[in-house]
Order: sequence, then structure tokens, then C-alpha cells
Amino acid sequence: MSKDNFHHDLNSKEVRQLVKQFESMLKNNGSCFFEQGSFQQIIEFYEEQLEFQKAVEVIDMALEQHPYSAIFLIKKAQFLFEAKLCENALQLLDTAEVLAPNEIEAVLLRAEIYSYLGNANESIELLETTLPLGDEEEKIEILLALTEVHENNDDEKEAFETLLRALDIDPTHENVLHKLDFCVEMMGNYEESIDIHKRIIDIDPYCYLAWYNLANAYYSLQLYEKAVEAYEFVTVINEKYDLAYRDCGDAYFEMEQYGKAKEQFLESLALEKDTDDELYYNIGICAYQLGNYLEALQYFTRATELVPSHSDAYFQIGECHRELEQWSEAFAFYNKAVKFALSKDEYLIAIAELYYDLENYDMAVVSYREAIEINSSDINYWIGWAKSFFALELFEEALQIAEIAQKDIDKEGNAELLMLIATCLFALYKNKLATAYFIEALQIDFESYKLCFDLMPKLQQNSEVLALLDLYKED
Repeated sequence: MSKDNFHHDLNSKEVRQLVKQFESMLKNNGSCFFEQGSFQQIIEFYEEQLEFQKAVEVIDMALEQHPYSAIFLIKKAQFLFEAKLCENALQLLDTAEVLAPNEIEAVLLRAEIYSYLGNANESIELLETTLPLGDEEEKIEILLALTEVHENNDDEKEAFETLLRALDIDPTHENVLHKLDFCVEMMGNYEESIDIHKRIIDIDPYCYLAWYNLANAYYSLQLYEKAVEAYEFVTVINEKYDLAYRDCGDAYFEMEQYGKAKEQFLESLALEKDTDDELYYNIGICAYQLGNYLEALQYFTRATELVPSHSDAYFQIGECHRELEQWSEAFAFYNKAVKFALSKDEYLIAIAELYYDLENYDMAVVSYREAIEINSSDINYWIGWAKSFFALELFEEALQIAEIAQKDIDKEGNAELLMLIATCLFALYKNKLATAYFIEALQIDFESYKLCFDLMPKLQQNSEVLALLDLYKED
């Protein structure tokens, strides 16, 4: 089996000069003979520039000058397949395989077409039959192609087993390890992944991808300290592997070590060359958690510059302004977040809560209602809505909302909701029923009485209420 190489340094002076010569020939309607290797470089150049029509034209010219070159037939078949002209592609592969039997690229493309057409069994049979004929690298390529077929066939277990066969050939092969990590994520067999990658590390302690996959397995099992240790081995071995810094930052974040998380995200950002909005966002979150709100603002703002529709970043900018007591700016950015994510009820809740805290209860009522229209299952939204009515001294309305929440949502007995109902009843002078709810709330969570006193401070002087607190006070 042979394998032509279509990969060249496209930035080299030689390749640029070759393309210039070719384009000059076309412009002047001239003719010139090009070697196969030259044609390959020109084709790949146009592919890299996403000028696919020009690449096809070069392939046709190459076939005119080299009609018995299987590599150009295979390359044209690839373009035909990408255009979903599968039968035409298969016909070209038939010709190519006559000229170069068992050419690896032809086998892989034919198998891919079979799989696309829904003929998974034919694809698997072809690849398994060809497998013994290849050298070590070709066998791995075939097994990776088999993995793709099994995945397309929703057979994750067989895909995983196929990758293990590839590891038997080369336990440190980068493409196999990348694919294995993805497959483990799909299957969730993290303990098995840990065992596999520990064995690989025993063979080659400097295999950074084995350490990376090991770290990912630990992370998925919420073993964050072990994950951090493995991620840090990755960056010691390969200091340019930005994903390890990012994922290590995530692990530190899960452990609430925001300073260390931020350091890792900054390392990743340095390698990403200032283009990753999510890294800026993550760094901003760390700064926010550390109480550095002005610094957090800078990172969130940069995220919105890179992605102007980044609703989460706008929301966090609003949160920073809220912490800085810059109320108008907070409202402005909360509303901008809502503009880009109309269905995110948590943004509306932030607006509602800020209105409530600023004692603008009419607007709080409106915002809570809008949030509940999106998500009616969160009992805290209903409590906030009812509290806003209560603050407006609309006690009947507050009670009605709280009772709806109790009937339709509260399945386990929410102490805060029960205390809210009790407070509404006290406000309506229905003291007997209020006392019953008050006691029930205290029995669930004694601290819930604070809500009652917040809403009706005068109850702090009510002897009956104080007696109940003494009676049910926790030891």
C-alpha cells in the first residue's frame, strides 16, 4: 500500500512562486507541464484558501497531464463526495483502484461514502478486509475510520473497542488519544479510562495526552484535586497545550480556588492570542468571585467586544455595577442581557430583585411576573413576586400568589413560602390561621421567622409570636 502526501509548507516561497506561475499561465492562456508534486502543492494551496472551485480546476488539468495518476482521481472523488455526488465519486474510485490497488486513501474514502449512504456493514467489511494489508500507521488510520463508522452507527461500545485496538498498535498515537477522550466522554466510562491511561503513562511517562485524558476522567468524576495534578503534568511536558491550562482552571474553579483558576485561564489566554471570548468571561468570573469588580468589568467588556451578543457577559457586567452600587448602569446591562437572551428568566429575576432592593416595588412586580411567564416552576420567583405585592401593602394579592405557589409548586413544604403565607394572614388579621402556618414553617426551618419580621417588623413586639419562637426555638 502506498500513501501520497498532499501536505506541504504552503507559506514557503517555493509554493507561492509555483501558484503565481500557474495563475500566470492561465491568465495568458498558455500551457506548461507540471510534475505531479507541483500540482499537489497548488491544489492544497487553493484548499487552504477555501478556493475549492479553483482546486477542482487544477485537479482536472492535472488529470489531463497525468491521466494515470490515482492520487488525482481520488482527490476529485473527494470533491465529488463533498458535493454529495456519491455515485460519480465511487466510479472515479473504481478507476483509481485499478491503477493503484489497495491505495489507502481510496479505501478510506470509499468506506466513508458507504457509511454516508447507510451501508455501514459494507464499510466495516471493507475496512476490516484492508486492515491486515497496511503498515502500522495505515492500520491506525483504518481503525480510526472504523471508529467513525461505528459512531455514525450509534455503536459507542464498538467504537471504543476499536480505539483500544489502535492503542495496541501505538499506545501514544495522538489522533487515537484525542478520539478516545471524546469516546469516553460519550460513554461515561471514566474509571476504565483512568486505568487505560495509567497503563499508557507507565509505558511513556511523557505522553502529555495520556495525562490530559487522565485528568479529564478525574474531572468528570469530580476528583478535582487529582485532575489538577494531572493537568499540571500536561503543562510541564507540553507548556504550549492551552486546553490543559483552561481545564485546570475549571478544576480550580470547582474547588472555589478562584485565584489559581484565574492564573490558569490567563496562561491559556496567552496561548490563544487574545481571541477567545469565553476565556475572558471565565477570568472575569474569577475576578468577580475575588471581589475585584473593576477588574472583572474589564474582562467581561472584552468578551462583549469579541462577541457583541454575549448575553452572559452583559449580565455579569450588570452584576459588577450592582456590587459597585451603580444602579442605573446595572439596570442598563441587565436589560442588554435580556435583549440578547429573551428566554433567560434569571436575567429578569436579577432586574426584579434589584427593583425590590431599591424599593421600586411596582417595577419588581412587573419583572417577577415576566420571569414567571418564562419559568413558572421556580418557587423562589413566586415568593419574590408575592413579597413585592406585600411591600405594596396589597396583602390579598400577595396571599393569593403564595397560595397558588403552595398548591401548584411546593410539593415538599417550603418553610419560606409557609412563613410568607403566615405573614400575609397576620397582615389580614387572620391570626388563628396565621399562627398555624407560622408553627408549620418553624417546624421545618426555625430561621424562617426572619422573613416574617422583615416583612412586618411590628410582629417583633407581638407577645404571642415571641412565645411561639421561645417554644420552638432549636436547642
